[in-house]
Amino acid sequence: NKYHFIGGGVNYRIFDARNDENDRLTEITDSNGTRSFTQDVFTLTNSNSIDVNFNYIRSFEEKGKEISLISLYSQDARNNDFTIDNLSGANPVDTKNENISYNKEFTVQLDYVEPLGDKARLEAGLKNISRTVTSDFQLYRRQDGGSYTEVEGVSVSNFFNYTQNVSAAFISGLVELPQDFTVQAGGRYEYTVISANFSDEQDLDIGDYGSFVPSINLSKKLKNNNTLKFGYSRRLARPSLQFLNPNIDAANPLNISQGNPDLLPEFTDQVELSLSRFKRATSLNVSAFVRTTNGSIQSVSETIGQDTIYTTYQNIGEQDAYGLNAFGSIRKGKLTLNGGVDAFYTVLTNNIDNPLFNAQNEGFVFNARLFGSYKLTERWQLQMFGFYRSSRVQLQGYTNPFYIYSLSINRNFKNDKGSIGIGANNFVTPRSYLDSEITTPFFTQRNTRELQLLNFRINFSYRFGKLTQRATKKVRKVSNDDLKESGGDNTGGAEN
Repeated sequence: NKYHFIGGGVNYRIFDARNDENDRLTEITDSNGTRSFTQDVFTLTNSNSIDVNFNYIRSFEEKGKEISLISLYSQDARNNDFTIDNLSGANPVDTKNENISYNKEFTVQLDYVEPLGDKARLEAGLKNISRTVTSDFQLYRRQDGGSYTEVEGVSVSNFFNYTQNVSAAFISGLVELPQDFTVQAGGRYEYTVISANFSDEQDLDIGDYGSFVPSINLSKKLKNNNTLKFGYSRRLARPSLQFLNPNIDAANPLNISQGNPDLLPEFTDQVELSLSRFKRATSLNVSAFVRTTNGSIQSVSETIGQDTIYTTYQNIGEQDAYGLNAFGSIRKGKLTLNGGVDAFYTVLTNNIDNPLFNAQNEGFVFNARLFGSYKLTERWQLQMFGFYRSSRVQLQGYTNPFYIYSLSINRNFKNDKGSIGIGANNFVTPRSYLDSEITTPFFTQRNTRELQLLNFRINFSYRFGKLTQRATKKVRKVSNDDLKESGGDNTGGAEN
């Protein structure tokens, strides 16, 4: 009814990627001369994930007063396997790795909003995130084309279980001041409990920790719908499964990698000054920022033996960034465009005094993204997306630029109940080459990966039931952006 809203949804996703490398030739040159070997390598990465959300919102006669109870359950099941068939040597040994992982997350959040007159508002809430991550991995070998047998050893065949529980409470207030000034300040305290162990009953002593995350924003309304804002915030990014998974990825035996279950979150403090402008069907926001990240999660590489490079992750870095970002949107007739750019100078250091292990790197980073749609008819529309990332600066090296683009056509159903469409990614340039370089006092490694980015997809969505007037308003949703994902550029934090 008028004061009660109940909603929910289910989202299911499937991902499958397979890569065959036939007759892969590797040459190694050192003081002993040049030696080479040939391999067939097959890698498989597939996953299926599901999100289930439930929302209950209770509003009141008093405008702006609201209580909400929202929840989200997410599960991601993933396989990361590889097989290496050695084609060189008199008695070749083949290798196979199987890794099944699960990432389960349940979030429940209670929020309360209380208006304090016409020019002030108080918000408070409680939140709990419960995560369980498991990784079951086995390594197998065979000789002369025989049967595979499991390799014993807790580092190559084991079961890893990692649980994390985050309990948080927050409070924030907003006050409108004279002369069109507005101040909003708040803070969140959260306590994290972690338990991690392997199947051999080896427990990891990671330790529980508490964190206080404050934020404050001061804004001023200017003429012509312009707004000037100054703000400070602290955010944290916890390591995701990619950084924690202890399974050894040896699809390239000379360049192996492994996650680190002992990782702690990284903390980022940011100061930002922004200017926003809104005019009819256009909007623009430009901001300058300075941010510092402590305990930055960075990849660290070292040599094993004479020719193998081992890479893992550590909370070893301090990262400073000074930059600008801008984003905007425009709608004109049947065309809608929105996008943004980020440009900043970053400095990374590991703060180790020993000159043999001290590392520092710095450079410019540039990202750009664009989304557009064009309405062909009342039912048909074109959609496009493009993303470009410049070379990414890392503590011990860099990776070269990367880009992706897509184009799709969609048809809406009657009464806007849903849509169906087809699309493709990177249909003009289906292959991309990603170069990277790692430099240490002990070695320099240059690597080139060939990425197959061409793919085709079918999109389908359908909404059941009747969309009420209450449902067209903004509805609170669970937003957990406190995990550092692949790429490592996010500086997020668990939102209230």
